[in-house]
Amino acid sequence: MPIFKWDNSLSVNVKALDEQHRKWIDLVNDAHDNISADIDKMKNFIDLIIEYIHFHLKYEENLLLENGYPDFEKHKENHNIFEKKVNEFRERLKSSAYNGLPLEIVRFQITWLIDHIKKNDKEYSSFLNSKGIF
Repeated sequence: MPIFKWDNSLSVNVKALDEQHRKWIDLVNDAHDNISADIDKMKNFIDLIIEYIHFHLKYEENLLLENGYPDFEKHKENHNIFEKKVNEFRERLKSSAYNGLPLEIVRFQITWLIDHIKKNDKEYSSFLNSKGIF
């Protein structure tokens, strides 16, 4: 059962980015559904999410940069802070500090993703739409 569902309040009105956000939510939901799985399986879920995060953030950053988004540096810095935290989670997964970590990662991603989309990504929506990107 999904812990988090996509709804239209999360749309940035750019099809490719909305699809990527939905995929990210699906991955987080899959990880949550398998939180009690064995350690190796859970690490694989988390690695998959982390790989997808890197893909999505780079895609979004390239789209913003290529189109001259005026707040690109601010947006990228927000991504950098998030990626630093995600990399800290990855390092903790390699150590013995595993207990409770998968749930912490899932909760962190849900909280960050909702907040980031609604506060940061929505800011570029009308800018990209004005460039003909929907």
